[in-house]
Amino acid sequence: MYFIGKNRVAQFIILNLAFYIVAFQINNVNYFWLFNNILLNLVILFNIKFLTKKVFTLIIVVLFLLLFYFLYSEIKYSSFFLTLFLTFSAAIQISFCINNLSKEDFSNSLSVIFILFLGAYIIQSICVFVRLPIFNGFGLTKENTSMFRLNSFSPEPSMASQLTILLMYIFNLNTSLVRKNNYLFELTGCIMMIIYGSVFGYISLLLYVFVVHRKRFTMLFSLEFVAGFIIAIYFFSASETLTRISNLIIFIWNEFDVDRLASIEPSGSFRFYPIVHYFQMFDFSNIHFYFGFGPGASSTFFNEGLISNGFGLDLDANFQGGFIPSFFIDYGIIITFLLIYFILSNCIVRKNLFEYSFAFLLLLNTNINTQLFWFYIFLTFLAKKYYFQNFENKNKLIVR
Repeated sequence: MYFIGKNRVAQFIILNLAFYIVAFQINNVNYFWLFNNILLNLVILFNIKFLTKKVFTLIIVVLFLLLFYFLYSEIKYSSFFLTLFLTFSAAIQISFCINNLSKEDFSNSLSVIFILFLGAYIIQSICVFVRLPIFNGFGLTKENTSMFRLNSFSPEPSMASQLTILLMYIFNLNTSLVRKNNYLFELTGCIMMIIYGSVFGYISLLLYVFVVHRKRFTMLFSLEFVAGFIIAIYFFSASETLTRISNLIIFIWNEFDVDRLASIEPSGSFRFYPIVHYFQMFDFSNIHFYFGFGPGASSTFFNEGLISNGFGLDLDANFQGGFIPSFFIDYGIIITFLLIYFILSNCIVRKNLFEYSFAFLLLLNTNINTQLFWFYIFLTFLAKKYYFQNFENKNKLIVR
């Protein structure tokens, strides 16, 4: 028997995925998150029912991961077991949420996360104005002289912006059939997306406005492009964000050279260069490209190339790249495409431009061992269930 309600346990599962607590992070692993996962799994396993059929695909992924334990003698066991543990945890916890989390509790969880992220950003901004060390997930990070490009409860601004826009989109999906439009929620979210100062966030926001606001928030849509332009000029005239974007566009249009990309856009190229380098060196006769070089191999796979292109790394530094291409290197193209198939089959709800683009940008920015990756899997998986349940209930009412 649960000491608290099953719906509260399910809500805590969602909250545990959203908050990156810096004070408990060691060697790029958030041990507070892992401890909560262990605790949640123990609570669930004593009461769990059969796994849902859709989660069976995740079990297949786990079996492939287990295969690598026998195929490779030189692997980083910590990386392997972390991936294995997170995949099993996801299968168990998603099944539990499907059986015990109501649509209303799901929406409430999204609202709580949104409010807490907004509150954390406000506190960080106040710290900037009063010149105190920035509050950052119960930890203290470097000082900042601007209210822009803060990160709230995420590891960095780009991840905070992706989490925020995902919250906005899923919340709208969950309320789409009742026509309950919350304009204050939308405006607040858009302002947060702008001040995060992430290029990934700006791209996602433009797609979100075009796909969601064009159809659902028509009063906002006609004003947003003009207002967005004015706000961008006003807030970013003294920052490097617009300059970075314009320089990158000119560079791509006139003289694109991947070896010089780091000098034009250091942050974006750090994610983009490894992808280009991976496909440039792809060897069809090398079995490792199909079945992977072993868990954790991607952490040092690109070091020489990154150093030679001006990224300023040490040879023994750990590269923390996104799912693409890190997962390709660790586990190969076969298991990677299997996991991508799972995402496209179970995590794309409306099959529109925003969802496909967001999934691609997310895979560039996060890997399978990050909270944001699993936050996306959980939210979209559950949102798809509730969305089609809404349609079924609506059709039943029409028939009656």
